[in-house]
Amino acid sequence: MFFIIGAPKSGTTALWQYLKSHPQIRMPVDKEAPYFASTKMQNKGWDWYLTEYFSDTNNNITLGSASPQYMSFPESAMNIAERFPSSKIIAVLRDPIERAASHYKMMRNRGIETRTFEEAIDDQLCREKLTLYRQFNYDDVTDNDEINTYVAHSEYKRILSKYYDHFNENQIFIITDKELLHNRVDIFKQILTFIGVDSEYLPSNLQTNFHVGGTRRKRDYLIDVIIKITPLKLVAKALLPESVKKKIAFRLTTRNQKPEDLMISDRTMRLLRVHFTPDVDWLKSKGLNTTLWATTTDMHSVSNDVLTLAE
Repeated sequence: MFFIIGAPKSGTTALWQYLKSHPQIRMPVDKEAPYFASTKMQNKGWDWYLTEYFSDTNNNITLGSASPQYMSFPESAMNIAERFPSSKIIAVLRDPIERAASHYKMMRNRGIETRTFEEAIDDQLCREKLTLYRQFNYDDVTDNDEINTYVAHSEYKRILSKYYDHFNENQIFIITDKELLHNRVDIFKQILTFIGVDSEYLPSNLQTNFHVGGTRRKRDYLIDVIIKITPLKLVAKALLPESVKKKIAFRLTTRNQKPEDLMISDRTMRLLRVHFTPDVDWLKSKGLNTTLWATTTDMHSVSNDVLTLAE
């Protein structure tokens, strides 16, 4: 079995979309099915999970799961290793500052985040609060908790070290979102080889970008009708699968979004660079190419006023 573990806002959705059509692979239809991050799911048992999320589990099929929650919640690595010690781990990483900024923009667009980016980061870099913000449990986390994890979810050394504690290096494949975006055919073939399936297969949607900030979503007329007609909301709440209800909830919170650039002050950029430098240096020691990341940019090349980060 293989696991795509994140990080949040880094391209896991795209990779899940590319892999799930492979004839030798089965993945949950609902990407967010993080069994090994959820005590509630684990209490229901692995057989329940297979029945609920996988339609085919024969011996010729490789099972996979994709969820950024596997990087967000610290016990996931241990939980995966206990059941699947020989599994393959794929981590898609984004520049830690860009990831934090994108996470902030998503929560701002949903109307949950009301602070400025600078205010949120100042709060999260407070030592006592950061320790607290690293501890959220998947089953209990709320949107109000998530707005405090922009920094914590970008701490790649702390998070991935747990995977290196439980798996051999040859079981872990780390790529950046920019590699996947700009060299996707070659990277995709490398991933298929790493998983151990036919690497000549290329999905028809391989050149499609998914969940790109600022792009207009395709209209889902069924969801539009349910949103507008109150009696249908009651029926939907009672009868629709959880995955569909999540989609409706997402539409309700994002239907009026307008893409905006995020202006990050030089002061905040400096604070974040200092904070994330150990993470970037650690990733370099693992062979990851971080040369295109803003975190590694020479400070003198940054405006004294602002740096604009658009999705």
